[in-house]
Amino acid sequence: MKRYNVNVHPHKGYRFKDSDGATIVGETWQGVINRVIARRKRNNMPPGDPHLEVTEQACKQEPAACQETNDGREQARQAHLKVASIKVRLLQWLSRLKTPVDHFVEPAEAQRRADICATCPKALGLPEGCGSCRKASEEMRRGIIGPRKEDARLVHRGCDVFGSDLATQVWLELLSEDQADAPANCWRKRAL
Repeated sequence: MKRYNVNVHPHKGYRFKDSDGATIVGETWQGVINRVIARRKRNNMPPGDPHLEVTEQACKQEPAACQETNDGREQARQAHLKVASIKVRLLQWLSRLKTPVDHFVEPAEAQRRADICATCPKALGLPEGCGSCRKASEEMRRGIIGPRKEDARLVHRGCDVFGSDLATQVWLELLSEDQADAPANCWRKRAL
């Protein structure tokens, strides 16, 4: 993946030619990206990946202003954003649940679900250094599931697809959902 040096002003200005031929102009590359997103949404166009598309086009026009980011820093930055994202999403999911919850599954079903979630590639852990987040999630979980036993493999882990707390969700009577990103064996994924 390439990254445009934001300290270099492009010779032709901050311009992007969209797939339908429209030219989008901005005062910065981020401004162009924001306008592409807004335009596509307003015109019911497929969202695509404006950040990638604008960067690629800018780098084709001015290759000297771009550099490869394959040194691992970009992947580390993206991983950090994903961890922060799961933390926020997990806490929001827990806070949206009404307490007390009335509908729980039987312990055998909760165990079956826990076995699936424990090996799921979409399960992400909360960051180690986030003690207040971990404490908050524990307190909210305890308020929701009460005396039911938490599976130690799922504590402080969230689902990247549903944004939920794994140790809590396995106990809840939840509706299945259409989620293309969920693995085939996901117990929350609706079978088509």
